[in-house]
Parts: sequence; C-alpha cells; structure tokens
Amino acid sequence: MSSHPVRCLIADDHPMMVEIVRMRVEAVGFEIVAVAHDGAMAVELATKLRPDVAVIDISMPSLDGIEVLERFAAAGLQTRSLVFTARGSALTLRRAMSAGAYGFIGKSSTQEVVSEALRAVAAGRRYLDPLMTGAAFGAPPAMFSARELTVLRGLVAGASDKQIASAEGVRARTVRQLVADLQLKLDVDGRSGLVAAAIREQLVA
Repeated sequence: MSSHPVRCLIADDHPMMVEIVRMRVEAVGFEIVAVAHDGAMAVELATKLRPDVAVIDISMPSLDGIEVLERFAAAGLQTRSLVFTARGSALTLRRAMSAGAYGFIGKSSTQEVVSEALRAVAAGRRYLDPLMTGAAFGAPPAMFSARELTVLRGLVAGASDKQIASAEGVRARTVRQLVADLQLKLDVDGRSGLVAAAIREQLVA
C-alpha cells in the first residue's frame, strides 16, 4: 500500500461548504490539492493535477456536477468522484452514477458516513449514503402525482402559472407550490431547469 496520502479535489461554489468539506476530508487524512468554485474550474484542475478523489457538488455555475463527471470520463481521468449534495433525488442519483460517480452522499451526512464514503471511493468501491439507498434502485412508481405531471406538461408548453391553474381549476398559489415541490424532486432550480429535466427524463409526452 502506498505511503502517500490520497490527493483530493473539492468542487463547490459555496465558501462555507468548502470549508466544511475541507475539514471532513482532512479528518480522514487525505491531502487537498485544489478547490474549484465552479464546474469548468473543476474539470481544468482535475485534468492538470490528476487527483485520486474529487468531492463534487451537484449544483455549480458553468457546469453542474453531472456535466463535470461526464467531462472527467471523456478526458479519461482516473479520478474517483464522490457526489456531495444538499438535495438528492432518485433521478439525480441515477444520473450521477451513470456518469461515473463512485459515491453519492448528502451534505447533512455525519462525519462517520463521510469518512466511510471517502475511504470506499478512494479504494475504488461504490458507496451510497444509507439514507439514499432506496433511490439507487430507481424512483418509486408514485414519485410524481398526476397533477404534478400536468404542471410539468404545462411548463414545457410554455404556460404561465395562472394558465395552468385555470386549466386545472386550482389557485395559482397551488401551482407555485407544485412547481417548488417538483424542483426538489428533480433537484433543479427554476422553471427552465424543470422544463429541461422533464424533457431529458421523458416525463412528459
């Protein structure tokens, strides 16, 4: 076994979270070789420094975490990635693992879970946060209600909240709440993010 510490890259656009991740990574004995504050920087630094492990946030400017993983794979990097997210959905988990992530954990995970995940990923083993394990095998059949899917179809068609509410016979406030719920389930920000996710995941006909 090599006596050299595991070299780690952190990619997260929130300074406070970077410091939290830094402390958690250093607690395991890994060496932090670089910090990236957006996705493009993460790809650039990883390509240049070839770290053993990368801790990657899903939501970042320029390139999101999934796109970063895809760029790593396209570049043939041997860096093993651990996705560290505040909002984990079944769809996001599946996309991350398909894109090449070795691990997937929540930002609220305990130090014990983080340590176990980091060691597993560094050793080339897959690791899923126990609280997210159910999502690894696909979204539950009732992940989206009929009304949520109707709202998604309306958004994709370019309808406003008022137009969707009128068609559904509900208040615009109800539609706004459904939109917020959908953003959490799909782990995206904004209406444009919802539309892109709905089309990408083929959630609407």
